Amino acid sequence: MFLSLWILLTYQGLHMETAAKSPEISFDLTMPRATNHYFDITMTISRYSKEYVDIVLPVWAPGSYKVRDFSRNIEQLSAMTLDGKPLRAEKTEKNIWRIYTNKVPDFKIMYDYYAFELSVRTSYLDTDHGYLNGSNLFFYVDGQKEVPYRLRIHLPDRWKNVSTGLPVEAAKKFAYIASTYDELADCPVEMGNHDIVSFEVKGIPHEMAIYGFGQYNRATLIEDVTKVIEQTAEIVGEIPYKKYVFIIHMLPNQGGGLEHMNSTTLGVDTWFFQDPEKYLNFLTLVAHEYFHLWNVKRLRPVALGPFDYTKENYTSLLWVSEGFTSYFDEQIVMRAGFMKPEKYLNRLESSLQNYLKVPGRLVQPLDASSFDTWIKFYVTDENSQNATVSYYNKGSVVALLLDLEIMSRTDGKKRLDDVMRWLWINTYKKNRGYTMEDLVRGCEEVAGGSWTSFFDQLVFSTAEIDFEKYLRHVGLTLISQASSQITLGIDMDNSSRENVMVRSVVRDGPAYQTGVSAGDEILAINGIRVSARTLNQRLQTYQAGDAVSLSISRNLKLFDLECVLTRDRPTYNLKSVDSPSDTQKRLHAAWTQ
Repeated sequence: MFLSLWILLTYQGLHMETAAKSPEISFDLTMPRATNHYFDITMTISRYSKEYVDIVLPVWAPGSYKVRDFSRNIEQLSAMTLDGKPLRAEKTEKNIWRIYTNKVPDFKIMYDYYAFELSVRTSYLDTDHGYLNGSNLFFYVDGQKEVPYRLRIHLPDRWKNVSTGLPVEAAKKFAYIASTYDELADCPVEMGNHDIVSFEVKGIPHEMAIYGFGQYNRATLIEDVTKVIEQTAEIVGEIPYKKYVFIIHMLPNQGGGLEHMNSTTLGVDTWFFQDPEKYLNFLTLVAHEYFHLWNVKRLRPVALGPFDYTKENYTSLLWVSEGFTSYFDEQIVMRAGFMKPEKYLNRLESSLQNYLKVPGRLVQPLDASSFDTWIKFYVTDENSQNATVSYYNKGSVVALLLDLEIMSRTDGKKRLDDVMRWLWINTYKKNRGYTMEDLVRGCEEVAGGSWTSFFDQLVFSTAEIDFEKYLRHVGLTLISQASSQITLGIDMDNSSRENVMVRSVVRDGPAYQTGVSAGDEILAINGIRVSARTLNQRLQTYQAGDAVSLSISRNLKLFDLECVLTRDRPTYNLKSVDSPSDTQKRLHAAWTQ
């Protein structure tokens, strides 16, 4: 007993000593040069008694899988002791600075950050407002990501509001303390005089921080977003946060969203509230990013946490993270009563059309689409549609078919929702990420039988999908309709209203087979001049199989190419089967309830 007590006390003493020796790290953020889009940042490090310290800036923002090298925005970095003595600061890598402290324990680092890119993944500052993602402009101390990081925000005099999911430091205005660097990096901040819409759901505080302009109705927003939250929370069955913040940028040409542990940033068009279709898209975006707080931020592939901020973090499972979320977002909006089943089916039909018209679906498997997102998804070119498939789009298709198959195997007693709950309990609740093997096992536990063939065909293969096999479970069929339109198989550059400038060429289409390239200008067909306005009309005077001569301009050279025309790609319509069975009717009703 005494030995055990001695061991316990010794362990506690060592633990306390280690904690006491942990460095204190804080940031002070000021904005005296907002006109010029510069944040002025002071990073203070205390209790760090080594010869030097390496400070590291992430090269990517979690949730947006592309190396963006935020360090390119840093200027004028210097270091000094707290009493003003200069310290040598040396850049050792593109995103790492080494500060030679000579074992001085307390010192500070000053730098400027140029912020003039307003998107959900970057940072922005002007005289009207400021927005930041912590992964963009806050360093971490190498080897010290697990200690608390403090942030003090010093607003310009005319600004009044700060909105963020960061925990507030007690009794201090605009002062926050993150338990780890990951938390600091994961909580975006909106600053200025934005509108704050506060409300509660299930007794938990929520906030919408709205910057921009537009004739939105606060009461309607609260009511509708509350419905989305409640409906989404039913899928997993619990709300895992103490407060949630929606940062909404309501500006022209804004779009997209980025998920965080207890917040999200949404970009929406200024007048989204006035257009029913745009408003429905907004609610779908809310559902998508909000569902991510479970699926990705907590329920995650093994590779996505803890993060390595210095390089790509590869995973073959983003089709679950994003694809499943893309399936659930419209399901949530339908379940919450914002669209009728007929509207849902129309949107589903469009999603299937988008998948089936992309030639890259027959080239790139779904797992490879996820793995290669770092080099392909965010860097598209003229050949992307021919060589790649979106893990958002195909992932949502797989989620649809998986949901329908689970319902069929369990006679409607189980759904994909149940697999998500199984993964939640058996991976996240056990403090680990999930693997492909976990997903397969979850399907087996929920619906029984083997799922190897299902995933082999839909995830690891480029074979055409047998939609009929799965859609018939709920009394639907996908009908292919041949097009009557004659085509060259090109996409035009719409920047010109006159010249037929080729932006991309569809794999195996007439222009592709002929050797037409992106960047070519098509001048004439069979010696008759065509323009962007007359090209399609001219093509419809021919029949499929007709050979024509295309006059091409490429790099100032003129030449002719012989081309055999074909009909455009088929369209697809989602229809009810003739005389659906009682089982099909029952499963269809359960699926669209």
